[in-house]
Amino acid sequence: MVHTHVDIPFIILGMKSDLEHSREILKEALKIQMKTKVKDSLVCSTETNYNVKLALARALRIALEHYEETSK
Repeated sequence: MVHTHVDIPFIILGMKSDLEHSREILKEALKIQMKTKVKDSLVCSTETNYNVKLALARALRIALEHYEETSK
């Protein structure tokens, strides 16, 4: 089975340093997470590199798990 497109239930949320703006982004992300079947989510900041590598590693892990589950 060849996958050309896979929808992965994962949110990578890039945050700005502005706290007020970040709160609004978090609220919107939580709404999306509740509406969809998100397996995992992680807050990260591309500005400070906070959790960026961890977010990408988690997304890749979930993608591989999803691929293994669906390719059986």
